[in-house]
Amino acid sequence: MEERLRTLNASRPDIMICPPEILHYQLDKYGPREWSNWENFLRRLRFVIIDEAHSYRGLFGGNVANLIRRLRGIVAKLNPVGETRMRFIIASATVGNPLSLAQRLLSKQTRPEEIAWVGKSGAATQYHVYLTHVAADNPRSAVAQLIEKFISAGLTGIVFTKTVAGAQDLQNYIRDATRKDPNGGTEKIPLYASISGKIAVFYASQNVETKRKILADFTAKRIMFLISTSALEAGVDFPSTDVCIVKGFPSSKLSFFQRSGRAGRSGPGVTIFVPSKFSGSDFYYTEHPQVLLDQSSIENIAFNANYPTLLRAHVAWHLREYGQPHRSKEDIDKVFHTDTQVVLDELMEQGIVRRGSDGCYSVISGVTVPEISFRGGDGDSAVIKVVDAGNTAAINRIREDAAAAAQKSPRKLFARQRGSDEAGVIEKVSGVQIFCRVFPGALFNVSDPKNHEKRQKYQVSKLELENGLALLHPLHRTDEQSANEKREATISSCVTLLQHAAAPQRQKFFTVRGQKDATLTVTFSWSQVEEKLLGYQIFGRHGTTDGSDATQANSAPKYVVTGGEEYEVPFLRRFEAPAIKLEFSPTALALVREAAAASYLWMTRQENLQKTKLAEAEMENHVYHLKKQPEFVVMHTLLHQLINVVPLMTMSASEHNTNDVREHSIGIHSEYGFLVDNANGGNGACECLFDNFEFALEIALERTNSCSMCSSHGRRGFGCAACLYEVGSRCTLESVGLVASFGVELLRLAPIVPADPLSQIDDANTVVEESLADDEDAADPTILDPSSPLRAPGQNL
Repeated sequence: MEERLRTLNASRPDIMICPPEILHYQLDKYGPREWSNWENFLRRLRFVIIDEAHSYRGLFGGNVANLIRRLRGIVAKLNPVGETRMRFIIASATVGNPLSLAQRLLSKQTRPEEIAWVGKSGAATQYHVYLTHVAADNPRSAVAQLIEKFISAGLTGIVFTKTVAGAQDLQNYIRDATRKDPNGGTEKIPLYASISGKIAVFYASQNVETKRKILADFTAKRIMFLISTSALEAGVDFPSTDVCIVKGFPSSKLSFFQRSGRAGRSGPGVTIFVPSKFSGSDFYYTEHPQVLLDQSSIENIAFNANYPTLLRAHVAWHLREYGQPHRSKEDIDKVFHTDTQVVLDELMEQGIVRRGSDGCYSVISGVTVPEISFRGGDGDSAVIKVVDAGNTAAINRIREDAAAAAQKSPRKLFARQRGSDEAGVIEKVSGVQIFCRVFPGALFNVSDPKNHEKRQKYQVSKLELENGLALLHPLHRTDEQSANEKREATISSCVTLLQHAAAPQRQKFFTVRGQKDATLTVTFSWSQVEEKLLGYQIFGRHGTTDGSDATQANSAPKYVVTGGEEYEVPFLRRFEAPAIKLEFSPTALALVREAAAASYLWMTRQENLQKTKLAEAEMENHVYHLKKQPEFVVMHTLLHQLINVVPLMTMSASEHNTNDVREHSIGIHSEYGFLVDNANGGNGACECLFDNFEFALEIALERTNSCSMCSSHGRRGFGCAACLYEVGSRCTLESVGLVASFGVELLRLAPIVPADPLSQIDDANTVVEESLADDEDAADPTILDPSSPLRAPGQNL
């Protein structure tokens, strides 16, 4: 804050460049005399440029839209005439629904005719080559060989992976991969010794010093290739490279083109897509590269700025930053373009906001308003600082900061980030990552920024959530021991649907297998999710570091449980988000059992079994679940099939998440199952799926019936990694009991049209018409447009 004050006082700026989080904390600083330059800036504000607009999706998009509402509210207070003259310039190279995205970011009060859409770039373009690698059993080996060839040719490049774990795994593979001595020696020879020192891993949670050093080394060509997550996809001043390798489809074509744009900006460039045979989207785009490269069918971006959790926090911040005079409900509704009575009542119940005798609202003096985690987190802006357990100075400083923050504000668990916090901190991660990266017992890789060949493997020994601290102990183990091991958290979850006036429940009904009295009820509702981190499991992989993983062509790499730990006291996380509940009626459940039993008998006939090529152990697993829990197989398969089609309809996951929605609990008798937005506060994915549920069923059925991998590997009807589940996608039920033909194909769901469609909000056509009317954007392609190349029948996954 002091640095910002010095910057503003040093001059009277005409242009300010900042991320949304800085503007969020800066908005209320216009009152005091020392911030007079900031107040003058807001009074004179004419233009707001929103760059990289495609990144404002899901939770992040909803937060930014509300921040823009608050900015306009403050500018209107300081200069009412100036607010009406404000102009917004929204820039993005890749987005499927530019006009409706602009309307959403500006809260839809802007009519389409008031938006000028520049759809073509006048900038010079370089020659760019796109190549698709064959779907690989071991993509790490394929990528490593490509890197070696390009470095030997003196070319620089970047490899994009889906996750931090994937980036570190690739780096470890390049360092550890060996081959037999061709001269008959007993010692193994490193495969990639010539390049292991010329690569580095880059991701967002690394400390600032490490990231600066890596980028400086890359610019100076001391590093020739970077392995990165979405951290380098956009928003970083990054030198042009010769080559971009995309390892695995990055959940959207939008991200694919953003990543490919990192190569060839100052000269010809090459993008190589390296797919995995065990990923459905990878396998599809391997067979249909023309669909991948069709920029006219880039995904639409979805978010809802009016979800209760988002709106509640931003209304509180608006009241705090607005100050005097206090705001009437009508004034607040005008700022947020929606009825805010429900969230105002909730804020009063929480003791944050008061309503005066004049009917106006204000924040209660001395009360801390809810923190906002713009890009996703654990409810608050929770930051876990990862520190070596031997660094007592850093640990003591972090504990002292946390104690001081707690005394100042009991609601706030963690001290706000400061520049001095970097000393001794290995990484800073969001609080939600205790469920995937920093749980006690997790393995943690750290590279030395001064020597990219050096690394240290740690184990998370302790979590101090009250201090926002994760302690690491170094592991002294051989590389071979750790190379074939992974650790995953054991998580249980429970979903409760909530009756929320700001997000009313909606329902659709479907008949099951053509019987009118057998129904599936699909309910869209606000929900509370409770997740418990129970412990972790240790998995050992069958295979070697030379790339010869012991896998079959029709299955994913095999891991077996070799150990683990169960915590005495589980870690608990609660959050609210939109959810979809799918529930069979008793008649439908009985019909499902009957149909599943008949299908089971047919599939297990000797003549049919002879046509399959499933491993004996896998077949036994299918037989067990089909015989003992056929209704569970049906519900679990249906959930997976729906999850897999969401990315084809919309893009709502944040840049840090690869999945838009997640499955959660299934009823004890499999009579119901839940899908929940994979973001605290909601990202819009479940709402999109509900509004287009019939279309989603069509895509899921086509994907099941047209999977070429199932056909070529004797898995017809059973499903495979390409059409039913993906390696690395977290399944709370460990991907057991999945049989492709027992989902949408067996259920044969048909919508029940209400007798009076105009009185039923759950009627699909009514929902679509209202959505289009809200957007006022007939020219903009919608997610239901069947003419889109990606979504037309016969071309979907």
